[in-house]
Amino acid sequence: MIPELKRFSLLLNGLGQAAGLHFAWHFVNCEWLEEVEPGQRDHGCLFCQKVKREHSRGYLRKCIREHHEFEFHQALKVRKPFVIRCHAGAMELAVPVFIREEFIGILTAGTFRFPGAVGYPEHDKEWKSLPEIREEELIRWGGVLTDLAEQYLAALNIPTSGDPLLRQMLCSDTRILKAVVLLRLNFSRKIMVKEAAREAGMCLSRFLHVFPRETGYGFSDFLQRLRVEHARRLVEGSDLPFGDIAKRSGITSQSRMGVLFRRYLNASPRELRKRYRELCGLLSDPAPGAFGRCSAKSSVR
Repeated sequence: MIPELKRFSLLLNGLGQAAGLHFAWHFVNCEWLEEVEPGQRDHGCLFCQKVKREHSRGYLRKCIREHHEFEFHQALKVRKPFVIRCHAGAMELAVPVFIREEFIGILTAGTFRFPGAVGYPEHDKEWKSLPEIREEELIRWGGVLTDLAEQYLAALNIPTSGDPLLRQMLCSDTRILKAVVLLRLNFSRKIMVKEAAREAGMCLSRFLHVFPRETGYGFSDFLQRLRVEHARRLVEGSDLPFGDIAKRSGITSQSRMGVLFRRYLNASPRELRKRYRELCGLLSDPAPGAFGRCSAKSSVR
């Protein structure tokens, strides 16, 4: 649990409603998306969704390339808010977020019409319905958001037992993206590779060939990593019994969870929980529900 990020995300919801902005996060560690409000996990602008939904995979590849590769490169280069103009004629603000000089990701705000842009004629009506804003005003918003991020996230300390098990993906095959979404939403239940291949609209052999190429992981390995990463967050960020955590994470048993933790994390669930509490300064068992509120400044009472 990352309480500072959750509080900041809630603040952004209210700010977005008041100012007519939609916020979306692009984290270096994509697992952090689960810590923010659901509406901030992707670009919820109806115009953006329509463009991506109604066209070939080439459009989606452009979105991925611009919202990941270009944004991340530019964020690390300029280290201050900048304006993005996309292939569909839209414009938004990108705010690089750094914590103690460490880059954690980008907060975007938008979406606006880019005057004079050449987008897609078939979406001209929707494009014209987007609000307009001067770039200077967007940059000023960037300064406000940077200050707020520094204020809310300055004390952010995220003890972790290791690197994320799934790196940021730049998958460009929409068929595989559909399967990945299926896995991320359903990893806690029994899910077979045939179901994922069917969701992708591919034959089983082709799916098993393309999936590793696009994601960097074999199908079973990807699914196991999803489950272990989810279980690790519950082990470190809650006081739930390990058996309950295994069940919630789609792992068949507590003993099986121990085997997977040893394989992927080189530590047992008990060792990880103890390590996390020590990092948080909690040397004794927390009261129920209190563990998720700890920080590096927690003290023993």
